Amino acid sequence: MLSGWSGSGDVHTATVSFNEDGEYAFTIHGKDLADNEFESYSSGEFIIDTEPPVVEISGVLTWQS
Repeated sequence: MLSGWSGSGDVHTATVSFNEDGEYAFTIHGKDLADNEFESYSSGEFIIDTEPPVVEISGVLTWQS
């Protein structure tokens, strides 16, 4: 979800937030004021996973002398 937009001179920044775990991808298209389109950008697929892992350690032997 596009959650912010800012600009300074020739630099323009969009903020995209991913508020839920899941598989995502996005593509950006655009053009300048003279109607010149720029080459599209595709992010490729990625995963947002905010759940901490569950770690289990077993079968550990201690050394006793």
